[in-house]
Amino acid sequence: MYADLSLAKFFHTAEHMPWYKNTLFVITADHTSEGYYPYYQTNAGQYAIPLLFFRPGDELKGMSKTIAQQTDIMPTILGYLCYDRKYIAFGTDLFDSTESHFSVHFSSGVYGLFKDNYLIEFDGSKSTHLFNLKADPLQKTSLLDSEKNEKERLERFLKAFIQQYNNRLIENRLIAE
Repeated sequence: MYADLSLAKFFHTAEHMPWYKNTLFVITADHTSEGYYPYYQTNAGQYAIPLLFFRPGDELKGMSKTIAQQTDIMPTILGYLCYDRKYIAFGTDLFDSTESHFSVHFSSGVYGLFKDNYLIEFDGSKSTHLFNLKADPLQKTSLLDSEKNEKERLERFLKAFIQQYNNRLIENRLIAE
């Protein structure tokens, strides 16, 4: 309720400012709170945070259940602004329906990848869990042994993501040339 009140007060003030109509507002959280509902107590649910794009008078309306991550913010804004130069991003433009959206996180020595209704967890050497979040949102049954093709596909994607990030960081290539 505090966040709702704070945002209401902010927008009440902002809508009277000269820059208001020319501003794209991006609102998100940096973490979740403790979950009351069982889903928000799972490895998937603990990363579920809101992400909102708002521009007064624009057609940005609706809600999407697309997988997203905070690294999607920059490419989404650049796409919205029709930016056409090269850049390096580890996320995707959320308004581009042709993109394959995903989310990667790292916590307590374990990588997680959300992609195509799946969550795969990887300890840097091997996958430890695979869940179909659509069929099993509470992550009760790991499919690591029964869905080998999905495991291999997602693990390969995650390994490539980690390698690309680490190599670019080590070689100081996190900007477009």
